[in-house]
Amino acid sequence: ERIDLSRHLVEAVVVKSPIPVLGESRRPVAIIGAVALVAFAVSFAVPYWLVRDENTVTRAQAPSGTPEAKPEQTRPPGPVFGIDPDDTDVTPVPGSTPDTSRAFWYIPYVNADNKRPPFRGTLNGFVVDPDWVDQRTGFDACPGEGLREPPPDELIATVVQPGPFSIDPAKLPPGLTPFLAPTVLVCKAADIWITQWSFAAKPGTAGANPGGATLFVTRTRGARTINYRAPSDRWSATSIGGRPAIISGPVVTAEKGQFGSCYLAVYDFDHDVLTEVVGASANASLCLAVAEGVLR
Repeated sequence: ERIDLSRHLVEAVVVKSPIPVLGESRRPVAIIGAVALVAFAVSFAVPYWLVRDENTVTRAQAPSGTPEAKPEQTRPPGPVFGIDPDDTDVTPVPGSTPDTSRAFWYIPYVNADNKRPPFRGTLNGFVVDPDWVDQRTGFDACPGEGLREPPPDELIATVVQPGPFSIDPAKLPPGLTPFLAPTVLVCKAADIWITQWSFAAKPGTAGANPGGATLFVTRTRGARTINYRAPSDRWSATSIGGRPAIISGPVVTAEKGQFGSCYLAVYDFDHDVLTEVVGASANASLCLAVAEGVLR
């Protein structure tokens, strides 16, 4: 069930029991800070046109005997070439649609997004606080020893093995391939606490920008406060296989792409595992498809 937050609903509890937060997990240690979720500053590769102003005095135009005038370059006016990326006041015209043919087309939408306060509260059982910082270490999860990585030649076999921490590329949507080695942190021999893997979505992948996207999947033992920052109208509540989930879409979505990132968190009560998906240059639909594949 998807709950529309376009009217700035700040709470939508779909599950009957609250999701455990710090200090309330059924396990001795609910959450850990050994691996932090990557925070994104997502941007487009857009043309930055610089042209000469017709009123600029050049060396050839300068009167004799006057100091040499250095050529100047100024950004063109927005209506012709694009939008001034330094203009923090411009916002979308009500009722207009994004025109991705214009340079810096996304700036008005980013400005409007920045002017709205981030959501703080409880959504579908999750506590959301964009300023929350996890200050614990791996020794909180594994007293006396701390968390450690398995031998390098065991990483992939460990992360794809069936179970609540599995991240199996074979179950993900078409067009996604792993890059870099996965991260696995364990306590003692085989007590997994975290798995994380990065994926590249090739151009043409459903829900990704025309040039592709980058996704990060993290599975952590225990629930925690969600510190992803987004205004209320970008959040919605949903469920995956009966598990409560929340999802945030990018700043703006257009016919030929989007600007920003998607975020999804889903909690498995049965195994006390939090799964998170972040997609740079990706729509919420891709974050959802990846999470569904991971949990399949």
